[in-house]
Amino acid sequence: MTIRDLLLNGLVNYLLTGGKTASVSGPALILSYIAGFIAVLVVPYLLGSINFGVLISGRLYGDDVRRHGSGNAGTTNMMRNYGTKAAVMTLAGDVLKAVAAVFFGRLVLGDMPLAGGTLAALMCVVGHAFPVFYSFRGGKGIAVTAGAVLALNWKIFLVLLAVFILTVLATRYISLGSVTCVFLWPLVQRGFNRLYGIENLTLEPVFTIMITVLVIFLHRENLKRLQKGTENKFSFKKSVPAAAAANDADEDAAVQEDIEGSANEVNDASNEKGGASGKKGGGSDKKNSARKKGGKK
Repeated sequence: MTIRDLLLNGLVNYLLTGGKTASVSGPALILSYIAGFIAVLVVPYLLGSINFGVLISGRLYGDDVRRHGSGNAGTTNMMRNYGTKAAVMTLAGDVLKAVAAVFFGRLVLGDMPLAGGTLAALMCVVGHAFPVFYSFRGGKGIAVTAGAVLALNWKIFLVLLAVFILTVLATRYISLGSVTCVFLWPLVQRGFNRLYGIENLTLEPVFTIMITVLVIFLHRENLKRLQKGTENKFSFKKSVPAAAAANDADEDAAVQEDIEGSANEVNDASNEKGGASGKKGGGSDKKNSARKKGGKK
């Protein structure tokens, strides 16, 4: 059996058939597929839960990217808060974990008929959005979905990448380009199947649509801001790191405290002078009263 056959039929089927592609029946087959199915649910989810945005912002900057900007632990928010280097590292990590998840799913369950790779992609996106390691607060799944599409069909990936680039260049809205590509993914996939005469009898379309619905749901706030015209536009200029911004804020606060302290000192000095003047004025009043009394006598 070649690697292609193994990814097509899955390791479970290979082990049960002794390397033959013929199917077997009985409780052993059912239990083996159940075990493989559970593995494809759990392992890709745990892979997705490894959030590189949180890791990189914590290890390199001593910060949590979810405290800044959109509160999202994805590539765009990393770019806006920590710059290009952090964003590229986050993107690479998210894409690679999706590729690994898809490979694992295909290796265990194969593509026929359970679509193990697409099921693994779905669970990786779920893990990325709701990571068990980070209080179920993660990203919105765009980079992970992109990595999954790349691993499943690189031709579809190139088509969607072109759509994304054109949309962002035309509008400068990352969120719009992302949602557009995710929405088009099932349609482009269906078009490719028709173009190449592929009759898809697997669960792949179902899992693809589930990923699409989930990612669009995660972008619901972005869609509301797009509708109101308040969504942030992407800028290719270098962003100010959040850590530096926090330091600047601390310095500004310290300066403000110094200014307020100086102002208080000036006020205290003025009050002291005013008190002394009052005492002098009181002494003069007493002298004038004494003189008036002496004159009357």
